[in-house]
Amino acid sequence: MDRENPLSIKDWRRPMLDAYPGIAKHVPFIPLMDGVPTPVQHLGALSALFPGHAIYIKRDDLCSSIYGGNKPRKFEFLFADAIKKKKTTMITAGGTGTNHGLASVMFSNALSMKSKIYMFEQPLTWSVQRKLLMYAALGAQITLVKNYGELAFRGLGELLLHPRSYLMLPGGSPLFGIGTVAGCLGFVNAGFELAEQIKSGAMPSPDHVFIAAGSTGSVSGLILGCKLAGLKTKVAAVRVSERIVTNPASIERNIRNTLKMMRKADSSVPAVKISYPGDFMFFDGYLGSKYGCVTRKGQEAVDLVNRLEGGKGFHLETTYTGKACAAMLDFLKSGEMVGKASTVLLWNTYNSRDLSHLIGDCPATVQQLPRSFRKFFESKLACWQHASCSCNEPRGCPAYQHEDNRCWEIKATRGLDTSRCADCDTKKDIERYSVIEDA
Repeated sequence: MDRENPLSIKDWRRPMLDAYPGIAKHVPFIPLMDGVPTPVQHLGALSALFPGHAIYIKRDDLCSSIYGGNKPRKFEFLFADAIKKKKTTMITAGGTGTNHGLASVMFSNALSMKSKIYMFEQPLTWSVQRKLLMYAALGAQITLVKNYGELAFRGLGELLLHPRSYLMLPGGSPLFGIGTVAGCLGFVNAGFELAEQIKSGAMPSPDHVFIAAGSTGSVSGLILGCKLAGLKTKVAAVRVSERIVTNPASIERNIRNTLKMMRKADSSVPAVKISYPGDFMFFDGYLGSKYGCVTRKGQEAVDLVNRLEGGKGFHLETTYTGKACAAMLDFLKSGEMVGKASTVLLWNTYNSRDLSHLIGDCPATVQQLPRSFRKFFESKLACWQHASCSCNEPRGCPAYQHEDNRCWEIKATRGLDTSRCADCDTKKDIERYSVIEDA
């Protein structure tokens, strides 16, 4: 395996490294993405609902043929650091529906590394069940922890007892100022990538960029990248995690530390000043009661975009991108924006690569999971899991192995007949058991 290009990625140019070659010399990096620059697409049908405003989406869901979304941008620096230090096992953590953990496993497998994930419970949805089913096929070692205290204890134990393991914090970002900001560099590069696309005419310069903010590494890097690339764009961070983790101060700290790393590697990086609220926006009120819960505004945003733009090949979800989209839509409806003209970009941080082949036969796959995880499948949250499903048998249901557990929504998006769905007992059961918060 080529240690500098282990996946044999062709044409892996990164504009940030061109602008500041010292970073390439002094900060570990390996190309993992074969789909960059990711496309920007105009969402015409959605834009039509907001006269004067042009809405675009940045398709990071297509950044890698292995797994899309925001994680591969960070992994180009984090996995490079692990490989340079000759680590053989990647350890990380997240909720039971963690996209970060799933991405970590898939890239660990691609790079011939082992993987371990420590998970804490989050609100149970079909999306959570779906991801858990994939771990059995991927061969990852997953462990359920009771709380953050146990998570910290386990992480410390890994560092002390397993020197060949690399500990990547949840989201691939620093936590309370602890941990490397190397992953943030992936989104500094994303800012430069966007600037090149604007220059080439792929889209007008956006007035605002909306992006979900969890561990804040992605949004911190993007704010810094846009600033260094000379964009006047204002990045809007939408909080989707607990306030103790996701807040303007955390974003400012990550930006400062990332800039410090960059300037240490390349003295030509300018000492820019970035602070809140002057240089970026922060949207609160879209999380709900806790991380991972489904909110009404988030679900409505997901459904609206899927129905209007579903044919473009991407989809949003309710933990991250749906909430970022909801904040964007509210912003465009606000008195501040009504009657004005603007260009807005929604950054899609969610994977769209088809992973349904990893699910297999659902009942059998559940039995392959560690016993502590099997309790999460006592609730039948997908319509095809119910004997009363109007589609008669699981594989005949449009929602079988699909991201969305609601076949009536999938049918509506595809223009299929939904006349039998209104009186379907399974639909009523799914709606009854699905917890949606008014947030």
